[in-house]
Amino acid sequence: MTATVDTLVAEATTLHKARDYTGAEALSRRAIAARPDSGGAHHILGLALFEQRRHDEAQASLETAVALTPRQPEFHHNLGIVLSVRGQVQRAEGHLREAIRLKPDYAEAFYNMSSIVKLRHPDPLTDQIEALVARGGWPDTDKVFLHFAAGKLYDDLRETDRAFAHYQRGNAAKGVHYDPAATEALVRDLRQVFTPDVLSERNAQALTCGGRAVFIVGMPRSGTSLAEQILSCHSALHGAGELGDIAAIAQTLQRHATRDVPYPASAAHVGEDVFRGLGRHYLKRLSEIGGTAPRVVNKMPLDFWHLGLICCLFRDPVILHCRRDPMDTCLSCYFQNFKPGHGFSFSLEGLGHYYRMYHTIMDFWKTVLPVPIIDVSYEAVVADTEGAARRILSEMDLSWEPACATPHLSDRAVQTASWWQVRQPVYRSSTKRWEKYETHLAPLRAALESPVT
Repeated sequence: MTATVDTLVAEATTLHKARDYTGAEALSRRAIAARPDSGGAHHILGLALFEQRRHDEAQASLETAVALTPRQPEFHHNLGIVLSVRGQVQRAEGHLREAIRLKPDYAEAFYNMSSIVKLRHPDPLTDQIEALVARGGWPDTDKVFLHFAAGKLYDDLRETDRAFAHYQRGNAAKGVHYDPAATEALVRDLRQVFTPDVLSERNAQALTCGGRAVFIVGMPRSGTSLAEQILSCHSALHGAGELGDIAAIAQTLQRHATRDVPYPASAAHVGEDVFRGLGRHYLKRLSEIGGTAPRVVNKMPLDFWHLGLICCLFRDPVILHCRRDPMDTCLSCYFQNFKPGHGFSFSLEGLGHYYRMYHTIMDFWKTVLPVPIIDVSYEAVVADTEGAARRILSEMDLSWEPACATPHLSDRAVQTASWWQVRQPVYRSSTKRWEKYETHLAPLRAALESPVT
């Protein structure tokens, strides 16, 4: 029986890595049915549930895993992550510290710990991180974790030169190079495909959703999570987090097009019935995620590339565009341990170029889209949260609800890079943060100021 359970756990783990979370859940439940005291089975079940955003169940499964196998550092680490997402920061810190105690060279745990606490000497973690970084010989993944943890440590200590050096080394260790020509080609292609006449015709044929489909877009680290948190405090709105559905639809269009060309060119060769079918499927997804909530918010920042497509799917989507000082936005991206899909953020030059392309395409959308775009200024939100929230809700034709003025009090799970920030009372210290690092940012400023061709 033991071998069978171990095999099920191994197979569930494989499915989880392949992002087949329902398959992983099914196999882990079979393992638990065969051996209820299998900590490994409860652990992989918790991970599968977490990825399905079933946070209550995920926490319960991981707590069971830790209770059954208390000396497994990975179990403590992953429970700490779930607790962090759910806003239970003190408990999360306890489990992350236990993971480090059990495995003193646990690079990922050091990184995640640095994300939820403001480290100060004489916290022993500071000496441990410094010693591990100095030791060297790490695989690239762990090297990235340690340098970003050290960067956060020195940023907390206001040792900006040392902090920047570690963030720079952490980004370099990712080994991913940004292709500016590809981004320029995407901007060019979008402008050629989504002309005013095409968008007007397609939008007139699109589904009416009654404003149910709400999109928050903008550069990463521009305040999109804060905007979603504010909206999610309203009784008519459900925050769904970052949904990849629109990008997936974009990649699907080539299969439906009458000409075998990639997106965005494929959008010009897709019939009205296809767009309406894809729109209905998206609305069904919103019902599965948001239940009976009248409006469901998809906070996927990089969907700013797909605003033309969104207006082909829906006649009346609600689009919010988050804006923040370019230097602050780019620096915050550089200091965030993004995955390879955000390769533009791994160099200052890449960030500056990408930001210019983002700005170019947003200016284009504002001239051609047949629906309004609601601009949300990060600086305005942190200066006067209630005033900004009232304006946003008014532009969405929603009544005012006082809970929207205190988004940090919400107990909803936040499964994005900004989960810690949205738990704090709105603060202004993140504005003009770049000035502390100005001596290191000449390449970024030069890239931002380079003319668009």
